[in-house]
Amino acid sequence: IAVDGNGAVYILYGDRLGGLYSIALATNKDGDWQREVIWQQGPDNDYAVGLTPRIAFDAQDNIHISFNAATSANGDVALYYLHQDGDQWIEEQVLFDNMSLTTIDMKVESDGTVHMSCVRNEGGVYFLKYICGTAGNWQIDYVPISDSEDLVDQDFHSSYYAMDIDQTGQPHFAIKVYSEADEDYQLLYLYRKNGEWSREVLYIVNADNWTDLALDTNDKAHIALMADDEVNNTDSSMLWYITNAL
Repeated sequence: IAVDGNGAVYILYGDRLGGLYSIALATNKDGDWQREVIWQQGPDNDYAVGLTPRIAFDAQDNIHISFNAATSANGDVALYYLHQDGDQWIEEQVLFDNMSLTTIDMKVESDGTVHMSCVRNEGGVYFLKYICGTAGNWQIDYVPISDSEDLVDQDFHSSYYAMDIDQTGQPHFAIKVYSEADEDYQLLYLYRKNGEWSREVLYIVNADNWTDLALDTNDKAHIALMADDEVNNTDSSMLWYITNAL
């Protein structure tokens, strides 16, 4: 969901419409709610779309959209980026690989610079990918969850991570990664500054559960996550809050 500069609400979602897997956009910009199918799989290539499509506006109220969509029965998946040229939606495949329809994230700066992230499979190694740029001009890299030079050590086994962008346009990540040494999941906090990545272990958790991240106007991090109740040693989960703002 996103809100433009005039207060109009836009809701982006994946669905099966007209017998085909589709990406639809609902908005109340003209008063009543209207729905538009902005992207659709072809009848000869009708495979599912991801559950977490993303939408955001820049300062000029340009719409930016990203989503995953399967392109074959073999698990081939494309990360798509959509933007508008007049009334036309322009489609671009940013990444294409053998991957499941996992979580993606996207943030857009006021000047229209787009930041996307997703988990991708390269040669059996799962990387957390970071993509930055504008339509047709993307810089793609992996997020270094380890300081090792061996790319196998960057293997990302979790389903949960979150991304936000600071006031200088630099990415920050809260990431759950499995630690063989601890036999538990670590909550890592990573951010990039002056081209270099910093990494900090914040918490050890017993399970791989939901997490999210937001930066405030002072670039302080606010992290929420679900984790086991380690205080009372019960089988239930608790909602945890972690910050460096206090």
